[in-house]
Amino acid sequence: MLCYDKRFGTLTWGTDLVPEYLWSDGSRRATLIGDKIDPAGVVVLNAPVGEKRNPNARIFPFKAHEAVQPYDKENRTLAIPKLFEDYWVRFDWQQAITAGMKAVGQDYSGQYGFVETRLYSSIHHEVVPAKAALGCTDCHGTEAVNCVRCHRGAQGMNRPEHTRKVYPEVRQRIDFKTLGYPDDPAITGGRFFLKLGRGTPPQ
Repeated sequence: MLCYDKRFGTLTWGTDLVPEYLWSDGSRRATLIGDKIDPAGVVVLNAPVGEKRNPNARIFPFKAHEAVQPYDKENRTLAIPKLFEDYWVRFDWQQAITAGMKAVGQDYSGQYGFVETRLYSSIHHEVVPAKAALGCTDCHGTEAVNCVRCHRGAQGMNRPEHTRKVYPEVRQRIDFKTLGYPDDPAITGGRFFLKLGRGTPPQ
């Protein structure tokens, strides 16, 4: 759904969204006030830190907020406009940025542009109830779902519901190649084998 608010511009709202899955060890790489940015690409404001080889990292779902923000074209830093007392009153970017940068003690060249930004937030509210949680095959291939592969003593415990998708309309919920795997790690091998000696060896 699209809507327009003079303070924020055009807003896009969605429902039943699939989160973005990324490695995270619980820390972030933040873009701070005064940091140099590359306006040619999307500026990630708080990138989660982690990757497959990091033993402390896990795959977490994130909500991605995408926006367009002003930046100082000459200094190549994000601009800090004064919103409540300035822009949302006069709707003058130049004046709001000048006042905001002065307030935070940053140099401002007087030349501003706009850059795409992305902010990742953890998903700790607005989630489905436990009975509607993801099933094994919502992320992994049906042929890979077998309790015995990872859980010792689970012989004979496989049931039809273990291979039934809870959300069959969603295709490729997790992009495993982006996460560093050649394919579904339940098939090609993942960290269960490396850490616990269970499952299929990595290829």
